[in-house]
Amino acid sequence: MQRLELAGFFMMKTPDKNTDRQMETSEAVSEGPHSSGSGGLTVQKAQGDPQSPGQLALFQKKVRLAGNACAQADFNLAVRLYGEALKIDPRNHVLYSNRSAAYVKLGRYQNALADAVRARELSSTWPKAYYREGVALQHLNRHSEALAAFASGLSQEPKSEQMLEGLIEAALSSPMAGSFEPTYRQLQAMRLDRHAFVITSVIGQELLGAHEFAPAAIVLEAALLVGSTCSPKLRGSVLSALSSAFWALNDLDKALSYMQQDLAVARAMSDTAGECRAHANLGSAFFSKGMYKEALQSHKAQLVLAMRLKDTTSAAQALTSLGHVHTALGDLSMALASHQQCVQLVAELGDRVLEARETGNVGAVYLAMGDFENALQCHLAHLAIAHSLNDRVEEAKVSV
Repeated sequence: MQRLELAGFFMMKTPDKNTDRQMETSEAVSEGPHSSGSGGLTVQKAQGDPQSPGQLALFQKKVRLAGNACAQADFNLAVRLYGEALKIDPRNHVLYSNRSAAYVKLGRYQNALADAVRARELSSTWPKAYYREGVALQHLNRHSEALAAFASGLSQEPKSEQMLEGLIEAALSSPMAGSFEPTYRQLQAMRLDRHAFVITSVIGQELLGAHEFAPAAIVLEAALLVGSTCSPKLRGSVLSALSSAFWALNDLDKALSYMQQDLAVARAMSDTAGECRAHANLGSAFFSKGMYKEALQSHKAQLVLAMRLKDTTSAAQALTSLGHVHTALGDLSMALASHQQCVQLVAELGDRVLEARETGNVGAVYLAMGDFENALQCHLAHLAIAHSLNDRVEEAKVSV
């Protein structure tokens, strides 16, 4: 399997004389925001303890020698020297990143990952830490996590070609390459293959389709950050996918938040079908949280919109959901009416499985009302339809 090639090391230069005095007090060498990756280093405030002049000189020497070792492909020596420099400045995220790259060259991928993660922990807004993490994870065949790392890095630096290339290569060498590659070729033909938001969104939804819910959520959230100015329609598709990801992760609060954002986007676009879908999702989420009044309002809105669209399937879904909500609220007469209307709709659709299921729901409400004769008739009808379909699952649900 093809792996992502490691980009160049960050070579840490000894500061010039004009910066020496600053560094003697409270500064440390770090990679500047506009460096090319092999130089252009600037000085930034250290996050660790101030260094004495003697320690600083030793630190600079270790870093310089480590850079030379990398240039000569002596990565064992580089690892040792970076480690010695880190003993002097243990909170220097660039050194951890450099050592991570050296570990990759040595095939010590678990060590490379640990250093990349430490670099990210020390500087969570530094894109290169995420890149190193993605490379290490890819070598460890932890493909979905690698995609999440690259996407997170891209959210920190949306215009980074290196990060975008890393994300694409990781996707093309992952188990989902079979489904991603045809889409990617289409994007190339449309000249969208360098559009960071589009690529990140597609990969996030591929992960969602593969039931990789946690990395999917990370990648999709990164897509929102990358495409903060994208079209509402594209943003809505990502919000909808995020609500599905967090729903699958049983994080109902986040799922609800994204569903509400999805609804707001659909309304702003006058997208009636999108509103209907969002209300259906919100109703299910509210019901799961025991927020029955809110669920009732959402499913009522879903039903109204479904009828406006003449979407019988969505209307039937709204009616059965309303039946369950009314039952939870103790309003059995409304629950009965909702399920009975649903039976009529699914019969019109010719969906015998749903007809059997809804007939069983009607029977369950009759049973809760103490109307045992009608409950028995419904359950027998449920059983008869299940028998005719040879549907063992529906047969097993019937209790008479």
